[in-house]
Amino acid sequence: MRALLLFTLCLLIPRMVVGDSSLPDLGDQTAAISRNDEYRLGRAYERAFRGSVPTLSDPLVQDYIEHLIYRLAFNTPLPTPDLSIVLIDSTDINAFAVPGGFVGLNAGVFLYTRSEAELASVLAHELGHLKQRHYARMMADSAHDMWWYLAAMAAAIALGSKGNGDAGMGAIASTQAALAQHQLHYSRQYEQEADRIGLQTLVNAHIDPNAMPRFFQRLLDATSGGINIPAYLQDHPVTSSRIADTAARAAQFHVHYPDDSLEYELIRASVVAYYTSDVKAALIPLRATIARGGQDQDSILARYTAANLLMNTNHPQEAEPLIRSLIVNDPHRIAYVYTLGEILLSEKKYDAALHLLNDELADSPTSVPLMLLDAQALTDTHQPKAAIALTQGLLEDRPDDTDVWQTLADAYAADNDALDLYRARAELYYLNGDDRHALEQMHLGLQAAGTNYPARARFENRLQQMNQGHQDLKN
Repeated sequence: MRALLLFTLCLLIPRMVVGDSSLPDLGDQTAAISRNDEYRLGRAYERAFRGSVPTLSDPLVQDYIEHLIYRLAFNTPLPTPDLSIVLIDSTDINAFAVPGGFVGLNAGVFLYTRSEAELASVLAHELGHLKQRHYARMMADSAHDMWWYLAAMAAAIALGSKGNGDAGMGAIASTQAALAQHQLHYSRQYEQEADRIGLQTLVNAHIDPNAMPRFFQRLLDATSGGINIPAYLQDHPVTSSRIADTAARAAQFHVHYPDDSLEYELIRASVVAYYTSDVKAALIPLRATIARGGQDQDSILARYTAANLLMNTNHPQEAEPLIRSLIVNDPHRIAYVYTLGEILLSEKKYDAALHLLNDELADSPTSVPLMLLDAQALTDTHQPKAAIALTQGLLEDRPDDTDVWQTLADAYAADNDALDLYRARAELYYLNGDDRHALEQMHLGLQAAGTNYPARARFENRLQQMNQGHQDLKN
């Protein structure tokens, strides 16, 4: 007991020195970590995360999420939003935000939400955590808690050293319980802050804030039995008081923006189709709705969902007329054009696919999904140099996009460009947290460069950067 007391007091001595500056000023609880450090930490974590979980590679879903979250970010007082969004291949509902702007979203969120506003409420909440720099504040809080905890432990140990062992051990147990409750209090406080900022963000973005308490209530109702509680509710506990607080605050805005969006419904339909196991059973009610005809939203979603189900089960010939019936009335909707392009490529109708994609890119020249699909079509039709030129243009704005690097790697392979293929594969490995194979590809590229000194310089510079990133990941 006395040895433990001595150890504890030794830990306390530096804090007792007047003017010690080893800890941040608690008046500025974000001083423990700079924004630059947050960014490096977040990007290193993202690479480690990509290497440990299955991700969903779907440019159409990715593009939709990016547009929605940036719409929210520019209506949140975030300094210069620079976000990286990873879609996780999981039917569970979960979302999180990491310092540096890394946002993870399970595809299962689409299965639980019922409107774009509800999905936006989840993302706005996570942006609230980023805006308030909760991670940095937790680090500062943890440092403060540690000193408080050690001081209380020292007093408890001193009580035990005076011969009242039971009382001392009881005090130690109480101290540990109090620390846990103190940390829980901060957790609830941060959740409330994120909720309130999220609500204001929704209003600023002209999205219905009432969607947040509505979504919370449905989650609470669905898990009232306490069985199979989603990870989202474990990380973001939903209580009746939290629902009441968000509902009351949403009502104070006196706004009632529509919370439906056809684009959201189409993306959700594609996600539902992706996770549908019994396709035959799922098609029965969809075909009944399609047979009734009409151009209402139920009919549109039935045709789009059925087309995705048929595509996923290698029946593109049946999917094509369903999508074409949608394009007739809405010829420039990206979701329809992209899906039809996928169908045509799977049917090896390359000329028709290129014609479709090039026509739409003339009207939507910044559409990332269409450019990626067009590059794939160019590679498939033995035009890899055109595919490379198109994809390299995307890299300027999307240097960390794994879909872009994969498309570029395919084009380099088709062009027999071994040197650039090494680099593309290295970038893919690196972004997915596989540093060993990334560095291996870079060394192979360096060897292959031979006397091509400009290429050698590029490989050496990037190799140095990757080695630094590898150290960040290890640390």
